[in-house]
Amino acid sequence: MNPPFFPLTLEQMRSKKFFHTLNCGARFTVAGASVSTALLNHPQKVCGYRIEEDGKSIVYASDTEPAGGKHPKTLTRFAKGADLLLFDAQYTPQEYIEGKIGWGHSTYSDATLLAKTAEVKKLVLFHHEPAHNDTFLSKLEQNARRDFPDTVSAREGMTIEL
Repeated sequence: MNPPFFPLTLEQMRSKKFFHTLNCGARFTVAGASVSTALLNHPQKVCGYRIEEDGKSIVYASDTEPAGGKHPKTLTRFAKGADLLLFDAQYTPQEYIEGKIGWGHSTYSDATLLAKTAEVKKLVLFHHEPAHNDTFLSKLEQNARRDFPDTVSAREGMTIEL
């Protein structure tokens, strides 16, 4: 959150800020919710989050890609049985193999495979490729639903109740 990547400095923002060092693999509680973290496969260090409260669970996994063509067992165990999986689905399989390997992002088919293997209830595709328009994302969502029917593509303003 520093220029040129963010237009304001932290000092210009009028709020109290608290910073905590977080290591992937950490577990902690926030407002009664249990939060666990896991290291994801990305060129820079990235953590995924699993939030559990009142018997419901959400897994947020952005900026990750399969290692050697498949997601590690640790990620499958991390997402196991989640009510909602929010997953990086930036590319189509074709885009991925045509020059995006090693960039730290997944495809919608990687997302559906993980959702099935981890037996999650609902999958939300997000971290959309900026070059993809709404029509393209709708087709991507349709393709993903063939493999995992309870899939939606994230949209601005979307709300999902658990």
